[in-house]
Amino acid sequence: MFSLSGIATSRRAAAVSLLVFVAALFPIVGSTAGEYMLLSPWSGPPGSTVEVTGYAFGAGAAVHVTFQGAAKDVVADSGGGFTTSFTVPMRPGGSYTLNATAPGSSAQANFYIEGQFPSALPNDWWVMPGQSFGVIATSFAPGEKINIFRGSESQPSSFVTAGTNGNVSTTTGIKALASFAGQSMTVRLVGEESGASAAFSVTVGGFYAHASPSAYYATPGQVIGVSGGGFADGETVDIRSGAALVTSVVTDGEGNFNKLDAITMAFGTADISLRGATYQSDGSSCGSNPPTLKPKVVEAPLVTPMTR
Repeated sequence: MFSLSGIATSRRAAAVSLLVFVAALFPIVGSTAGEYMLLSPWSGPPGSTVEVTGYAFGAGAAVHVTFQGAAKDVVADSGGGFTTSFTVPMRPGGSYTLNATAPGSSAQANFYIEGQFPSALPNDWWVMPGQSFGVIATSFAPGEKINIFRGSESQPSSFVTAGTNGNVSTTTGIKALASFAGQSMTVRLVGEESGASAAFSVTVGGFYAHASPSAYYATPGQVIGVSGGGFADGETVDIRSGAALVTSVVTDGEGNFNKLDAITMAFGTADISLRGATYQSDGSSCGSNPPTLKPKVVEAPLVTPMTR
């Protein structure tokens, strides 16, 4: 049997479903007095536009609308409604509130700013201590400054700037820390405007120090030099003859050195050893004192002076 009451019930159910759908599409946070706002759309990326429509404010009311530091002043029409719009600001992805206030009334509505989801990788997965390498990153905010952090750094060591497409590609600019020798070093990239971040790890090779004298045979009193490499860049290297500290030298940006007047030869055989004063062989920092445990020692070949 055909039932009119059944049709009415179905229509009511459909109406309720429609209201639920609209409420989900346009999140509304009204007030106890009945004012409210609708947003179109309810979400979007930075740089897009959100339309704001207000309802049930007083006729002719001066309404002040704010959204993340931006403000608009509008006058409600005779029905208490208004329209305005905002450009979505650059913010980390999440829900942000629009506020509308007028004498004796107010309303809020939430807008979801779509975040950036960047990715990054190095141009070289294996580097030596002190070596510079680059980064390839995508999906940051267009033109934003991207700060670079190594390991547990709380302050950025360098930065790059994203292109108009939000991407960046460099071949240098990130320096492998000597303290991570023989370990993995994490690198984090953080967008200064978007707050978006991406990270990767590179393997930092160990130190393989080596040295050699300028001559293997010398006359008494002759001055010989010592050259070497495989140390940390800018590291102080102590040069010893036996147990006695003879001199020190500072390595260059590649961990190499060449000391032309290192040792004045005496009678007998000199055992020349070199030790980096800043880092142990396992890469751990030990301050300014030469390491005594697991030291990084390079034993140069024996130097046998010629005697007459």
